[in-house]
Amino acid sequence: MPTSLQSLFNLEGRQAVVTGGTSGIGMMIATGLLSAGASVLITGRDEAKGKKIATDLSGYGACDFLAADLSGDKGVDTLSARLNDLAPRLSILVNNAGISETALPSIDLMSQWNQVLHLNLKTPFMLSRLLSPLLKSNASPEAPAHIINIGSIAARVATAMGAHAYCASKAGIDHLTRTLAQELSPDHVLVNAIAPGTFPSAMSAWMLEDETISRQLLAQIPVKRFGKTEDIAALAVMIASNAYLTGTIIPIDGGLSLR
Repeated sequence: MPTSLQSLFNLEGRQAVVTGGTSGIGMMIATGLLSAGASVLITGRDEAKGKKIATDLSGYGACDFLAADLSGDKGVDTLSARLNDLAPRLSILVNNAGISETALPSIDLMSQWNQVLHLNLKTPFMLSRLLSPLLKSNASPEAPAHIINIGSIAARVATAMGAHAYCASKAGIDHLTRTLAQELSPDHVLVNAIAPGTFPSAMSAWMLEDETISRQLLAQIPVKRFGKTEDIAALAVMIASNAYLTGTIIPIDGGLSLR
């Protein structure tokens, strides 16, 4: 029997966690998942801000906030333990929390490297491993569970911004996505990555607010605009449905990676 197009992207009854979901791309993705019917738990460091964002997002669906500092192993372990209690139906994990050295204070180069690699690469690996038993328990051939890693076109397009650790961490995310996909697919857990180009966020604000840099960036994008909420929200919903995808890295960059 043919399936209606609307039902293909219906996430009602699904429970999702979006790390770093209180701003930028994480909040955009949370908005999309909520609009498709999923209940969503967003995480972030700032409790007051997080609760306010969750309240705002509740206009789209059931959204809650959980404070979590994922910059160290202890915080990752704590979040995993809490999610096993608070999100028993978890079937969508979005590993979004991340940082670039351009947003870090002027500390020594290796400290920047370690901080960026930990949050951007080690944390997604740890969370995926720690939460995989829960994801497997909520997965089936008809309704697979999903891990969606947030990478970047910086994994494949060299940047002159000096963000060495950020670019390396996102290249790592691409291959981590492939290896996890191969490992978890027999248990009906599908693993894919989204590789965004330039979207409005706290991380990109310093570029977009500089008229010269913003104009230079825009000139490199074939579609001549930056990304919008609906662009990445729609892609996340598609991946989180029963899409015939795993181990795939999908660029969403207006053609920037063509250069």
